[in-house]
Amino acid sequence: MKLNLSIRTRILITALLPLLLILIGGIMVVVENIQSSDLARSMNRNVRCFQAATALIAELQRERGRTSMFLTGALARAELDNQRNKTDAWLAAFRPALEASSLNVAEQRKYAPEALKLETLRSQIGVTVTEPATAIPLYSEKIDQLLNLMNAIANAPTTKGVGKVFTSLLVLESAKESAGILRATVSGILGADQPLSEPQVLTVLRLKGGIDASLSSKALTLLPDSVARIKDFSSQPDWRQLNQTISVVLDKSRSGGFGIKPADFWGTATGVIDDIGALVEAEVNSLLVKT
Repeated sequence: MKLNLSIRTRILITALLPLLLILIGGIMVVVENIQSSDLARSMNRNVRCFQAATALIAELQRERGRTSMFLTGALARAELDNQRNKTDAWLAAFRPALEASSLNVAEQRKYAPEALKLETLRSQIGVTVTEPATAIPLYSEKIDQLLNLMNAIANAPTTKGVGKVFTSLLVLESAKESAGILRATVSGILGADQPLSEPQVLTVLRLKGGIDASLSSKALTLLPDSVARIKDFSSQPDWRQLNQTISVVLDKSRSGGFGIKPADFWGTATGVIDDIGALVEAEVNSLLVKT
């Protein structure tokens, strides 16, 4: 059936059709810009949540190490309580960052501060948990929960290459966690000053290897300055001293009597961890600029 359109109507349709196409195209651009803006805001909130989780993990790693030293008698209870207070401060700061993230309600509940059940663990220290070998894995479980949160953030929608940076951050956090467990483990070993069991020797070797493997991973996509820092780590005093201490611990693993103060190793290992933490901070700051 043919439409009996007047010449005037045909001319009007011909004139309006391009305008209509332009209007539709404009609407699509506006919608796309809104979606991009929403994604950018979502990424920014997720980066800030990641940043808060990183800070909380650092304090939990310190508390884990301090607890290990406390259980061997190398640290006073007041010093352990002081570290717990610092952890609690970052725990409080973590909550609003988590609630502002793009994670759904179920995920937020899963990673909420109360889900860590940190107070339950603390109440067991020195009562039912009396050995570093028992305390360290229990604290590591709490840290693993936060690392899982970071992985969930890394798997959220991203753009502008942010996803690759998140992957690199997870690798750096893995290196930092290996260093953190190593700090707690060796601090406890030095505090006890006794021969090592075979599992202890293997643990020390595994943790040191974990640091090296993560920092040399091909999955790392970092800022040029971060790459240069990693290359320079081996020449830094704390990194050299860490290697020397590990060598002494392994060489004297059958006899004990290491001749190294736990507090000295704590300072050395903390310097190493802080160096890795500085890489994480620099990369996170670069993400905040992008988002």
